[in-house]
Amino acid sequence: MVEVVSGTSRGIAAPKGLDPEVLETLRAAFEKGIKNEEHVKKLADMGLGVDYKEGQDFLNLLKKEEEDLLNLKDLLGW
Repeated sequence: MVEVVSGTSRGIAAPKGLDPEVLETLRAAFEKGIKNEEHVKKLADMGLGVDYKEGQDFLNLLKKEEEDLLNLKDLLGW
């Protein structure tokens, strides 16, 4: 039996130069929503987890995922 592990990363971006107050309002709203206990429980009931990242932490995650994928290019025949 082969164990398969998968994941999905999602992010939301804003235009460069967005008013810092607007950016903070959006950031706080998204964080509040993703960390909402009812939301987290519903995701857990579906076997999904929440690993909220923002700013540089999310950028680091994306760079790591890109690196991991590029390391598979020979195996994938790219």
